[in-house]
Amino acid sequence: MSSPTSTGLVIPCFRESKRLPNFLPLLCQALAEAESSVAILLVDDGSGEREAESLSRLAERLRATFPALLPPLLLTRHQGKGAAIRAGWDQLAPSHTWLAFIDADGAVSPRELLRLLQLQGTESEAIFSSRRARPRRKVERAFDRRLMGLVFHLLEKLLLDTGLSDTQCGCKMLPSSLWQALSPQARETQFLFDIELAILLQRAGVPIREVPIDWQEVGGSRLHWSEPFRMAASLGALRHRLLGQERT
Repeated sequence: MSSPTSTGLVIPCFRESKRLPNFLPLLCQALAEAESSVAILLVDDGSGEREAESLSRLAERLRATFPALLPPLLLTRHQGKGAAIRAGWDQLAPSHTWLAFIDADGAVSPRELLRLLQLQGTESEAIFSSRRARPRRKVERAFDRRLMGLVFHLLEKLLLDTGLSDTQCGCKMLPSSLWQALSPQARETQFLFDIELAILLQRAGVPIREVPIDWQEVGGSRLHWSEPFRMAASLGALRHRLLGQERT
């Protein structure tokens, strides 16, 4: 186990008033019991006034017991998960050694987050959780989402091919110094933030360690029949932009 480090953990939120109240207290309790040096920052991605008020009330109530939970960052305009993570990391970077994010649904449990935090070591390596890396761990996922994940993985391999087994798993961490060096090049505001981050790290020669995790799907999000087309269009646009950067 590496020596303790200060970690700034972002939880990107968009209309999470149903799921976050179940997950956040468990996360705060687990981090407090582990005596971890983790600061938690909720970033609301322009969910609207009622959702922002609900998130602020939840944070205020928990902060009385868990001071590691920082006042939430409320973005006024909905831009996407990537924009929320970027805004949170930019705020936390100057005062923390490592930066991380975890999805608000709780699919990655506090126990698994703590296990990943223990892997923090060299400040020249990023850590990505994975549902597909071997040796496989326990992954509970509905068939339609498993199928959609496979479609996305094939599209990503065809158009960009990071070489990673699971770019979209909802917990990642990297040294703050790396993010501060790479953030001027980051442009993605939505769900392809993870892939862009991976490619920027790889271009900089930074190793990415994929860590298999236990993962349990939590209800509350919806899939639409048009999702594969949106995935393909977004991946194509990212590929075009990244190739343009290489030429300049």
